[in-house]
Amino acid sequence: MKTLFSMLAFVAIGFCGCQLPPYVPQITAFKDPAYFAKTFQCVVVFADTSDLVVRQRIETAIAKNLDEDGVCATPAHLHLPPTRTWTLEDRKRFFDSNGVDSYLVVSVRNAGVDEEYIPPKVTTTRTTKNDKIEPVKDTTKKRDRTKTTEIEQEQITTQQSGGYTEYKPWIEYEVRLFDAKDDQTAWMAMRTVYPESHGALGNFYGLVSDRLIYDNVIVVDKNKKKRKNPFEIIDRAVRGN
Repeated sequence: MKTLFSMLAFVAIGFCGCQLPPYVPQITAFKDPAYFAKTFQCVVVFADTSDLVVRQRIETAIAKNLDEDGVCATPAHLHLPPTRTWTLEDRKRFFDSNGVDSYLVVSVRNAGVDEEYIPPKVTTTRTTKNDKIEPVKDTTKKRDRTKTTEIEQEQITTQQSGGYTEYKPWIEYEVRLFDAKDDQTAWMAMRTVYPESHGALGNFYGLVSDRLIYDNVIVVDKNKKKRKNPFEIIDRAVRGN
């Protein structure tokens, strides 16, 4: 019976023409049909925000995740810094001279605050403990003896919690990968992030990289040691090497 079950499972997988996916990164993503059979070699990461601190953080984090996964990637601020106004022609010239065939743009699609009222709650705890009475001498016999008496006492503790409102800010990010040749969207993704949650932003950056690889949008070089990144020198500070 076990052998028969194994054969049926093998036939079912063969019938669908593929293996079951091991893990789907939990981020909503779509790939344009025109790019089903195309992959990109090198990507520049842009953060569409006027906040330079946030821009630097997002571009660095996503580029670092991609680089560690074996993808040729670099943050845009290292090569197109906000020290001047970069035109579309400037950007195209940079892409062409460095072999960049795609660029990733991260932007805020929506933002808000979730409110949740935590109702008041009273918790009563009953505990029993033993209290010892002072020793009493028994002088009824020739030799003195000490007797210890114990009594049980019940202790009631009341704690009150709740009765307040929790505020949870959230940001809905939109991520688009563009074909550098004609600025067409090849892939896009959306993800709602609660920034105050521990590790939420780091998880988001990792999911972007994981989903791009999972959807077979960008090329991964498994042999990192021999991989030639055209931005190896200038990106060394970003990777912390």
